[in-house]
Amino acid sequence: MSNNRITVAVLTRNRPHFLRQGLASILGQGDIELDVLVLDNASTDDTPAVVAEINDPRITYLRNEEDVGIVRNWNRAIKLAVHRSPYTCIFHDDDLMLPGYLSAMTEALHRHPSAGLAVCLCELTRELIFDLSSI
Repeated sequence: MSNNRITVAVLTRNRPHFLRQGLASILGQGDIELDVLVLDNASTDDTPAVVAEINDPRITYLRNEEDVGIVRNWNRAIKLAVHRSPYTCIFHDDDLMLPGYLSAMTEALHRHPSAGLAVCLCELTRELIFDLSSI
């Protein structure tokens, strides 16, 4: 197993428009050996078609037949990813990965072998507006 290999587990459900952009940002990472797992939590839309149209051999698509909830889908991602590469990144379908992110995270972990994880600050890229009157 290469120390420069990372499995990115992408959790998704019924948001193919976000998933397409998120996967593009992951697949555009340079200087890193990628293994991408898309864990579809029983989407009822065209999520499978979006993943298929990308047609990248680094992507493995796995679909839950029923909605198992985010926690069980997250746990499934970790169980699958841990055997695929030395590092795992849990990623959500509505996030974007900045260029160089995975290289920076794995480099930090290489420099600090006693560390169990690497985290970073996020950057808000769009404003979300909620209608609080319905709560």
